[in-house]
Amino acid sequence: ELTQAESDYKLLESICAEDGIVGFTANALMDAFVLKDNPAKGAEFAVIYAKHPSSKSDLAKPEELVQIIAIMIEGGQLAAAQGHIDILKQNKLDEALERKLAYLDGKRLVAEKKYPEAIARFEAYLQKFRKDTENFEDPFVLFELGSCFITKHAPKTPPAADLNSANTYLNQAVAMM
Repeated sequence: ELTQAESDYKLLESICAEDGIVGFTANALMDAFVLKDNPAKGAEFAVIYAKHPSSKSDLAKPEELVQIIAIMIEGGQLAAAQGHIDILKQNKLDEALERKLAYLDGKRLVAEKKYPEAIARFEAYLQKFRKDTENFEDPFVLFELGSCFITKHAPKTPPAADLNSANTYLNQAVAMM
């Protein structure tokens, strides 16, 4: 049971906080909570793992860090996610990671209810990455973008121009899925 595992983790951390097994266990619990559909707990352990000294070699790999950022955003650990996004933005990333990071940064802004900034971020993504080929993130970006045009007005009805924008982006997302 995860409740027992979490309790055991706290005991382990109190005994040997800096030991690698503590970081490994935090990582395992992060994955377990995500798999058990508890993103908040998964994100809590993602933050713990990311702070642990034993995670440094894993998080030096941008691909690994992007996965941790995604878990943090999904579970509401937005400030921690922002800090890691800022770190990654300082690095030279391949286009696939740059796309994923741009998408995640937009999702972070949505989670913070900063809809105008999220719209700008998603539109910048489309300008930069949506050329002649489709990318894995494209339908998700289009869905989030379309949703932002509606959600930014909630609980009121969006104006016609925003409804049209939402309709355009959401239809494109559905067509790609």
